[in-house]
Amino acid sequence: MKGIICTKEIYREIVPKIIQDEASWSRFLNFSATHYQMGFENASLLYAQRPDATMVETYAGWREKGRYVRRGSKGIAVIESGYCRPYVEHVFDISDTNGRGRPEIWRLDKENERGDAIREYRRCTPLLKS
Repeated sequence: MKGIICTKEIYREIVPKIIQDEASWSRFLNFSATHYQMGFENASLLYAQRPDATMVETYAGWREKGRYVRRGSKGIAVIESGYCRPYVEHVFDISDTNGRGRPEIWRLDKENERGDAIREYRRCTPLLKS
């Protein structure tokens, strides 16, 4: 239970920083574009703990991909939903791994970028600050 409480504290600290202005929101969205498979809560936790992360996976997930987490690497806490209740799962950035082959990283760039996210931020900002 202690892990859940700690991750909630991290989340409560990072969200106001993410939504404080358009530039912060834009930085977070660029980060989230790389971690598109995560929901807002886990992307926020990841951003708070490891803003330089480029590709994350669980220990077992890296092993399945033929990569191995280096000894001494610190996991990044995220919340996963179990059968009955949530629990803390740790993921590791690819920079914490060794192995052959490097999976391709999807990136948000001018070719696939859309202004919808920024427009949505502008629409919701007054609601978030009230």
